[in-house]
Amino acid sequence: MSEKPTCEELECRLKVLENHSSEHRHDEAALRQLEETYAGLVEASLTGIYINQDNMIVFVNRRFAEVYCYHKDELIGMKSWKLVHPDDRALTNERREKRLRGVNRCRPSMRPEDLGLSAALHWLIEDADRRYGIHADCGIDR
Repeated sequence: MSEKPTCEELECRLKVLENHSSEHRHDEAALRQLEETYAGLVEASLTGIYINQDNMIVFVNRRFAEVYCYHKDELIGMKSWKLVHPDDRALTNERREKRLRGVNRCRPSMRPEDLGLSAALHWLIEDADRRYGIHADCGIDR
């Protein structure tokens, strides 16, 4: 049978637990701060952001809800495919599956100078039957 701990051993154990508790409270506070910062960035984004888990929307930011003309709480729990026109669902599914497998068909097309433009971002997105060009001016002249 084991002996009962001494008063000194109990005090030592108590100090260790207090230290762990203090560290845990500090970690929780840091985590709350990070969450607040992240939430602020996501909500202030000009881009619609959502999280799709098991084909169900589990998070949307304000902008995503605005784009689809829903309230945020109406989108949470909705099947994500309901936001896609029926004619586009097969293509959307195919693209999603490719991205989940790590196949990314996006690549830079050419340098801005090649197009006679200054400081711009250009992307060419290709799939089997369509080509999309995206141009975003960075507002920096060379």
